[in-house]
Amino acid sequence: DTYIHQAHSGDIIQDMGFFGLPDYADVMGNAIECNYCITIEVNRNWFNGWTNAVKMDQVSGQAGAELLFTNNIIEESITGVYWHGTSATPSVTFVATGNLISFMYNMQGAVFDLAYLNGILEGYNTYEKTGIGVKCDHCTYFDFGNDNFSNQGIGLSKQGIWLTNSSNGVVHDNIFYSDQPAIETVRLGGGNTNVTFHNNTYTTLATTNAVILDGTGNSVVFEHETIIASKSPAFAMT
Repeated sequence: DTYIHQAHSGDIIQDMGFFGLPDYADVMGNAIECNYCITIEVNRNWFNGWTNAVKMDQVSGQAGAELLFTNNIIEESITGVYWHGTSATPSVTFVATGNLISFMYNMQGAVFDLAYLNGILEGYNTYEKTGIGVKCDHCTYFDFGNDNFSNQGIGLSKQGIWLTNSSNGVVHDNIFYSDQPAIETVRLGGGNTNVTFHNNTYTTLATTNAVILDGTGNSVVFEHETIIASKSPAFAMT
């Protein structure tokens, strides 16, 4: 694996293969671990068998800025990018586009596990047999769009997007899909404000809601949405 253990600026990691031991993703650690990196580009790599393909780590409470994660393949891993800032020093700027994520380890994690992160552009990614697609806690100013979850696979799909305490974002033009009982395609866990969903399509089982708004304090707009199949009501508040 690659461990960038000091503060860095302007790293490019490209056209490489990172392969862990088969069936040990829960203990393999990180393919790339970066301590307080500023501007790191991870492009056209292949990750297989890792706990985290990329972990943006903290130094003195700061977890770096400006990660461009594009055109990568992630397989048999738990998380693609793990990036948790702090309330005191939120991290900034994450771009994740054109990635293929498939056959993730036991479908137990989130492909993009993000917290306290400002300025996110995530789109044109393909999710096949993954856990949660994007999990965001205290994210602000985000754009999630044009993702394809339609090949999640029988009995394996999880939420495409799970938001908690996030604000000032848009979720649009995604193909959301779940064929697992009691697993909705989108979950809003409370405290989300100024978030707009538009032009998404949703497909679930007849026993499962498309979207669940959980907790309190959600101020969310849904417009021009298409429900292909879902339990009634498609949008449920619990």
